[in-house]
Amino acid sequence: MLKRIYLYGERPSYRKYILLQLNNDISKKLSDGYAIFVHAKLKGSESVINIDSTLKSVKIGDSWYTYADASDTGIKLSDIESISIGLRQLEPEKIISQYDVKL
Repeated sequence: MLKRIYLYGERPSYRKYILLQLNNDISKKLSDGYAIFVHAKLKGSESVINIDSTLKSVKIGDSWYTYADASDTGIKLSDIESISIGLRQLEPEKIISQYDVKL
């Protein structure tokens, strides 16, 4: 499912995004009561920031893309040490898949 993660900062608006490149369209799952969870662990800290997303994916070329908006978290993208990302069922809450990526 997950092919690649990109950290993207935009100026002059200072918006921050975690872009997700996927193998397939996740939109159907998101419409059926699932969410993408993104948990960012910060360098030198045990803190984990939740940046979950229910945004539908869009196809560009051979891949699908969606994102989690980290703009309102107050973190710097360069301060992220690792990311746990996956799919969770909302009701009842249950983790379906999880990937851990060290940056």
